[in-house]
Amino acid sequence: MLPVRRVLKALEPLAGLTIIDVGCGKGYFALPFALAVGPEGHVHAVDTSREMLALLQEAVAGASNLTPVLSQETAIPLEDGSGDILFTSTVYHEFEDRPGMLREMQRLACPGARHVVIDWNRHSGEYGPPLEHRIGEETVVVEYGALGMELMGRFQPGPNFYGLIFAQG
Repeated sequence: MLPVRRVLKALEPLAGLTIIDVGCGKGYFALPFALAVGPEGHVHAVDTSREMLALLQEAVAGASNLTPVLSQETAIPLEDGSGDILFTSTVYHEFEDRPGMLREMQRLACPGARHVVIDWNRHSGEYGPPLEHRIGEETVVVEYGALGMELMGRFQPGPNFYGLIFAQG
């Protein structure tokens, strides 16, 4: 439903970058990101769930360029300006404090960083969260814009999803 290769292609080039995968779960994107950034890059796989990070840790045993990071939603224990790409996939609609979360991701982004949001389209489907829980892509554009971030591009990560790329000022 959400082809990893399509997402990686939309974000190229990735070699040598630092990606902060917010809401990484058990690593659906974090693991491919670690391969794509190579030994000169790094992936911080961030989640609020110890259980998800434990599953990720099992899957990445020995990977030196991927670090699981336990966090609270609006308090991610990483250095200011440490990410070239701030990435979220199918979690934007779950953020309880979206403005606070966006400010936290803005704090983590280095100058010129890209913010990537993939989430569920607001049309009916048999998969994903209920329609009333989904956040439309135009709402995301407005919320990022309120913090001074500019929409750089859109991409189609899969039939039930939208993909947005924003520029950090």
